[in-house]
Amino acid sequence: MKTNILSILLLVIAIISLSCSKSDDDIIEEIEVLSFSNVELGSQNNPTGCFLGLRNGTVYSTGTAFENQSQIDLVFWYNRDVGGAGSTATWFTSPAGTMSYYGTYHQEDFIFSTQGLNNWQTLNNTEIGHLEITSAQFDAIQTVNQLTTSFNSDQRIFGNSILPKVNDILRFRAHNGKLAIMRVKSITGNAGSINGKMLIDIKVIP
Repeated sequence: MKTNILSILLLVIAIISLSCSKSDDDIIEEIEVLSFSNVELGSQNNPTGCFLGLRNGTVYSTGTAFENQSQIDLVFWYNRDVGGAGSTATWFTSPAGTMSYYGTYHQEDFIFSTQGLNNWQTLNNTEIGHLEITSAQFDAIQTVNQLTTSFNSDQRIFGNSILPKVNDILRFRAHNGKLAIMRVKSITGNAGSINGKMLIDIKVIP
C-alpha cells in the first residue's frame, strides 16, 4: 500500500515539475489567437461603418470611430476618382495614410466631415500586405506561434494601402506591433452604394 502511495506521489511530482519547466516562449507559442468570423464591414456610404479595429474585430461608423480613434486600424472604401459613383475600386487604407487627395473631388464625409479623418487627433499607422497562404492554411492557424510563423513567411514589402480582392489573404502589423491576418470572403456594392460591404474573417495576436 505504501509503495502505491509513494508511486502516485512521485508521478504527481513529475507532472508538476514538467509543467513548471515550460519556458515563457513555450507558453507564448501555445496562446490562442483571437478569431472574428464573418465580420461585415461597410464602405464609406454604408451606415454600418467603414472603420475597423483589427484588435477587437469591431466595425465603427464615422461618429463612433471619431470617439474611438486609438482603436481604428483600417478604413474600407471605394475610390470614386477611378470611375465616379459607379466605381468598384476597393481600398483598405491605414488611418495614417494620405486619403485627402483621393476624396477631394467628392468631399467624402468619412474624410472631410466634422468627425471625419481630417479632424482626428490620433491616426494609427497600420502596415498592410498580402500573405501567400491558402484558405485551408488560414483556418489551421490557431496559436500565436503559428500566426507569427505564417506572417513572416511572406517577405513582400508592406505599404499603408492595398486593393483587397475576394479570396485574398492579407496581413497587418498594427501601430502597437500586434500582428493580424484576414481572409476576404466577399465584396459587394460600389462607391455610391449605401449597402456596399465586405465580409471578412480575422485572426489577431491578443
